[in-house]
Amino acid sequence: MTNLQTFMKQTKTKFGSELGFRHSGFTLVEICIALGLCMLLLGIATLSVTGLQDQARLKRTASEIESTARKTLQDAIT
Repeated sequence: MTNLQTFMKQTKTKFGSELGFRHSGFTLVEICIALGLCMLLLGIATLSVTGLQDQARLKRTASEIESTARKTLQDAIT
């Protein structure tokens, strides 16, 4: 038996499943996919919030224009 084969055999007995270790956890691919999905959802949420802010700003500006027009009309009448 060569030195490499001996090393491989010792490594397997020390760190292998013979000592009751289970291979559990997530792979790098699974973690990358999960992070990608989280980033996608975060991006969509950010765009939605930005759209709502723009809509609120537009409504506020329209309301200010309307109130200024009403006040000007009221001042013109009196």
